Amino acid sequence: MLSVPLYPMQAVKEANPKEDSEEAFALDFRTLPPEISCIIVQNMLNPSLLEKLRALAAENISFTKLLGHAREVTSVGFSRCGTRIVTTSEDYTARVWKLKEGIWECEAILRGHSCWVDSAGFSDCGTRIVTGSFDFTVRVWELKEGIWECKAILNDHTDSVTSVGFSSCGTRIVIGSSDETAQVWKLEEGTWECEATLKGHTGIVTSVGFSSCGTRIVTGSSDKTARVWKLKEGTWGCEAELQGHIAVVTSVDFSDCGTRIVTGSRDYTARVWELKEGAWECEATLKGDTGCVFSVGFSSCGTRIVTGSSDETARVWGLKEGIWECEAVLQGHTCYVASVGFSSCGTRIVTGSGDGTSRVWDISSLVKLEAALKKLTLYHALNYDDLPEYMKEYVRLALEEQLPE
Repeated sequence: MLSVPLYPMQAVKEANPKEDSEEAFALDFRTLPPEISCIIVQNMLNPSLLEKLRALAAENISFTKLLGHAREVTSVGFSRCGTRIVTTSEDYTARVWKLKEGIWECEAILRGHSCWVDSAGFSDCGTRIVTGSFDFTVRVWELKEGIWECKAILNDHTDSVTSVGFSSCGTRIVIGSSDETAQVWKLEEGTWECEATLKGHTGIVTSVGFSSCGTRIVTGSSDKTARVWKLKEGTWGCEAELQGHIAVVTSVDFSDCGTRIVTGSRDYTARVWELKEGAWECEATLKGDTGCVFSVGFSSCGTRIVTGSSDETARVWGLKEGIWECEAVLQGHTCYVASVGFSSCGTRIVTGSGDGTSRVWDISSLVKLEAALKKLTLYHALNYDDLPEYMKEYVRLALEEQLPE
C-alpha cells in the first residue's frame, strides 16, 4: 500500500504549515475523498515541505560494504540483471560478487593480469566480463557451469588499457588506452578481431562506452574533450567533439535512450549533453562536488546521474522539471571515489574507492518518494470534480499503482 508523509488533517485545514511541519506522519492517500486529497496535494507540493521530504528520503539511504581487495578499487559495475557486481583493483585482480538471499558474497577472483586492473564491464546477458589492465591487455571472461574462465586475451594496444565496455548485443568491445586511441573489437565466428582504431584525441583516452543501440561510442580524454563516434555503412567515424571542460575528462556514459551523454572531469564538474536535431549540445553543468569528478553514470531511466569524486563522496542528481538537482550525497568512504554505477532497476548504486572497499547503496527511498510525488502531481493537475467518470477511474488507478506503463 502506497503511503506518503503528510500533515495531519487538522494541521492541513486549520494550522499554519510552517508551524506544524514537524508533525508530519504517514497517511494513506487513496482512502481520502477527492476534496480532502486536493488540499493535501496542494500542501504536499509546497517547496519547503518537498525539500524536507527529499532530505528525509536521503537520510534513509543504506549501504553494504564489499571487502576483499588488497589495494585501491579502480572500477565497479552491475550486471544487467542487478544480481552481480564486478570490481577491479590495483591488486592485479577483479572480483565478481553475487547477491544471495540479500547478502553480497564474493563469487570469484579473476586472476591473470600482471599489473593493475583498471576497468571492467559485464555483457548484457551477464555471462561475460571484460577487464582492462595497465599490462596493455584486455581479457574476456566467460561463465560456464558456475565458473568464470578467461576465454580470450586482446593485446593490440601499445600502452596501458584505461577503460573497456561491451556493446549491448555482446558482440563488440570498445577499449580505451593511454596510447591516445580507442579500439573496437568484434566477435567473428568465436574469435575477437580488431574492427577499428579510433584516432583523433591528442591525449590519453580515459573512458569509453557504447550507446544502447550499439551504433555510437563515446570516448573521454586527457585532452579535455569527449568524442562521439558513429557507425555508418560499416565504418566508425567521429560524429562530434564535446568541448567545454577545462581539465581532463575522466569518465563518460550514455543514457539508455542514447540521446544524452554525461561527462565527468577533473575541473570538479560533470556535464550533461543532449542530442538535438543531429547536434550534441551541453544541456547542464553539474556543480557541487568539491574535488575532481572521477566517475559518472546514468540510471537506466535516464532521470538520475551519479558522480564519484576525489572529495570521498558520491552524489546523486535527479532531473526535475528540466533541471538537474543534487538529491543526495553518499558519504562514508575514507578515500577518493574512483568509480560509480547504477543497477538497472535504479534502486541501487555501487561505488569503488581508493580506501580498498566498494559499497552498495540502497536508494529505494529516493525512488519511491519521487514516484509518489509524480502521481500526486498528476492528481493535482486535474480538476477532479469536472472529470468524466472514466477519467476519475483513470486517476484512481494511477494513485493505486495499477496504471499500465
